[in-house]
Amino acid sequence: PRSDDIDDWTHHCHGPDGNAVAMDRRVGPPRQLQWVQEPLYLRAHDTDSSVSCLVSSDGRLFYMVDDAPISLPGDNQLPDAWHLTARDAFNGLLLWKIPVKEWGWREWKQSWVKFRPDNFPINLNRRVVAVDDRVYATLGYQAPVSAIAAASGEVLRTYPNTAGTREIIVHDGQLLLTVPDKDKLKLMALHARTGAVAWQTDAIYGGTDNESKRQKLQLQPVLNAAADSDIVCFLDGQRIVCLDRATGVPRWQEAVVSPKAKKRKANTSAALRAGLLVVSNGVVVYSQPGAITALSAVDGQRLWSQATVGYQGLWFSWKDVFVIDGLVWTWSGRKGREPSAATGYDLRTGES
Repeated sequence: PRSDDIDDWTHHCHGPDGNAVAMDRRVGPPRQLQWVQEPLYLRAHDTDSSVSCLVSSDGRLFYMVDDAPISLPGDNQLPDAWHLTARDAFNGLLLWKIPVKEWGWREWKQSWVKFRPDNFPINLNRRVVAVDDRVYATLGYQAPVSAIAAASGEVLRTYPNTAGTREIIVHDGQLLLTVPDKDKLKLMALHARTGAVAWQTDAIYGGTDNESKRQKLQLQPVLNAAADSDIVCFLDGQRIVCLDRATGVPRWQEAVVSPKAKKRKANTSAALRAGLLVVSNGVVVYSQPGAITALSAVDGQRLWSQATVGYQGLWFSWKDVFVIDGLVWTWSGRKGREPSAATGYDLRTGES
């Protein structure tokens, strides 16, 4: 049996709240390899990563992996071999794998060559979630959401009207899904076990298609949602929107200005950057290049804002924001091209 001091990592950012901080008491600096399994190498350095969507639950690892031969990437007649794969987290034993046909670069761009750092669609890693004895995933880039038995890999249910889902959150037995509807997005809340719709918004949200200034893909907008037991928040253009998690009724919306808005080029997105939205203890924390902003989860009132430092070559350092014991931690200072320290800001006041 798994020790109680080992935490699960059920979502891309640990849990539904978007805070990439585990409650694990066993993890520490690596001392040795526990196990090694294929693929030992990625397909190639200059194409999309062969592994994505890695999560863990109840002693099992789940991830998307391209099992095609290495060193044979490119636009050729040799197809990718993507699978949703499950392994024992302690010994690497293969438990099961499900073929995923419509996945990989051919589904989301026209060239196999990646343009770093924009090699994947925004929030692709949020399409697999594992909670308790279930895995929830889109078994294809435009596929609906399926519920899969974590132990056996049996597909137990495919949820209707969820085709093209771009993000999955699971909280307290409820699925929260970002679903496209024509050229807009809506948020759907489903009972995970039965598939019954608890509520859904109208398809009125544009979300954000903005993640970095070097985008080369035809990007699909996302909501970048985060949730706790009370609310669900997400990005919509230049504002943060908050809904009641139980009913879907709007609570508030608040515009957040980019600190670099005046320097933005005409051909780049004006929407908020996707990637870092955290709901923690009555506070909504949002980070973008140049600033962290904290809003009240109750009414959206701005609690504080803190300027942050960018680092050349560390394209996504602005996403390195972690809420730990009432402090919001991120990089600070500079030593050459790298940060020289980390600073914690009070979650409610912003004081360091």
